[in-house]
Amino acid sequence: FQVFLDAFVAGGISGPVNLYRNIDANAAATAHLADAPVTVPTMMMATDSDPVLPASLVEGMDRWVPDLRTEIIEGCGHWTQQERPAEVVELLLDFLRK
Repeated sequence: FQVFLDAFVAGGISGPVNLYRNIDANAAATAHLADAPVTVPTMMMATDSDPVLPASLVEGMDRWVPDLRTEIIEGCGHWTQQERPAEVVELLLDFLRK
């Protein structure tokens, strides 16, 4: 629990909450991109224990993201970068090097 508390104490929770406060405006501003493909190399990290974004959501992403690399991190929940920082950094660096 302390790792999550420390993450929010540093900058507060305003930033994460503001994302949800502005969700309708963001959706309206980007509606024209709804079916646009992502044309740059992309990596999607998912976990096998995330109750919010299950790894099964990765299936079918390649329809919109042709150059997609997927990584499923096992034994990790929703807060991937806080729970498994070393593994996330390793995956990111490997992806960026290629």
